[in-house]
Amino acid sequence: TVLPRRISTMSPALRPVSRSPVAVPRTAAISLAKTYISYGLGVEANHTLKGVTLPATDRYILAMADIVEDGVLDGQIPNGWYFDCAGASALWAVLAASSIPRSTSYNEDAILRSFSALQPHLRAHLGPSLFAKIQERDTESALLPQLLKVMERGREAEDTSVKLASVDLAFANGETETALRTLDDVIEANEENAPTALIEKIDALIELRQTVPFDQQKLAEAYSKEYRGDALEMQLVRVSSLALASANEVDASFAELAKIAGKLQPVELEATASYLFSSLAANADDVKFLNHSFAANAMGYPLKAEVENAVAKRMIELGFPDKAEYFLNSAAKNEAGRVRRVLRAQAALGLGLPRRAEVELLGLTGVDIEELRGRARMLSDDHRSAQISFVEMGDNEQAAEQAWLGSDWEALQALDTDDWQAEQRLTAAQGEQVVAPKAALAGSHALLQESSGMRTDIEMLLSRHGITDALPAN
Repeated sequence: TVLPRRISTMSPALRPVSRSPVAVPRTAAISLAKTYISYGLGVEANHTLKGVTLPATDRYILAMADIVEDGVLDGQIPNGWYFDCAGASALWAVLAASSIPRSTSYNEDAILRSFSALQPHLRAHLGPSLFAKIQERDTESALLPQLLKVMERGREAEDTSVKLASVDLAFANGETETALRTLDDVIEANEENAPTALIEKIDALIELRQTVPFDQQKLAEAYSKEYRGDALEMQLVRVSSLALASANEVDASFAELAKIAGKLQPVELEATASYLFSSLAANADDVKFLNHSFAANAMGYPLKAEVENAVAKRMIELGFPDKAEYFLNSAAKNEAGRVRRVLRAQAALGLGLPRRAEVELLGLTGVDIEELRGRARMLSDDHRSAQISFVEMGDNEQAAEQAWLGSDWEALQALDTDDWQAEQRLTAAQGEQVVAPKAALAGSHALLQESSGMRTDIEMLLSRHGITDALPAN
């Protein structure tokens, strides 16, 4: 998430009462402007130089005034400011640039020396922006921890902007608990950087799949109202939505998202909506799940493939395969792609479309795939193919049922099954046997016993296969 720039403006108490330009000699004006710049008072420096014709060698002062005021250079980078310079121009080149190209080298020693030479308040003022640009260029740069030490050196009180920069480094080094504690410190300080720290804290907890504390849920909601119309408002509403979803406050979280859905960047909208729908599919009761997943605006939210799969899976389980198909109508890659094809096959079976289900399963293997193929073939009355599928997945009982339904007695008898032994005995009969006269009496007793057993098997089969009272007792 791209947050607003964390450049602190100088305290109003440090600013002169009037910003009106004063007519002074050029040399004095340049000297005064440099003094203002050293205190971070860029607007005052620019006003001092109004009407003063600067030599080409001194025009960099205007650029420095822009940078110290709000961290942004409005005009062109002055000649002589290069990332790899040996002097202070290397530092100001980095501060002036929107980013450091990865293909470009920069002079770390010169940057650190020049930054260390600044006044403590100016180091705290410019340091976070410098830190962010170096970190964006190289997250493992050895310059980052050194910059933090220099930012903190010589200050009587800790600066929240510096603390926020240290959070970035702590997260990058895997020191999650330290980073979260530092964010809490900035939030509790309740200074100008508190809303930004809250945004970072909630984003971090969501990434860690943790519930946002109740007090910080409420604080995000309060800040979003307090900063209405500010650049921070949209980000505060976004994290408020995430915080509510983490606590399973489904209705409120979707209401917050709806306020800003049309204003968020596509990447932000996808990440936020995906988290909400993931929580919805995993935690919401059936009614809330269906209400929000069927809502018209929900259909327009971009979602990550695995989240679409999770929503579709629950819809299928609840008996809405037609609605599930909406979330499965786009392509997905890797494992999410395989899961999607399986879900499409399940949805097709739910809609009574066995041929479509088999098409979705083409080229896939596995026990779960064979089970679906078997179900598809059963719906198509293709008992022979269904039997083969169940044999391949090791389910002899289902295979025996398909052999029975398909009148494939030979295949039925070949299966090792516990539940279908009666059917196997009956279908093993080979027709009437010719009994020799001399064995007639001896065979009569055996025949009576066999017919009694067969009668028992037939009664059981008729009952099992849904036919009752077919054989009277007498």
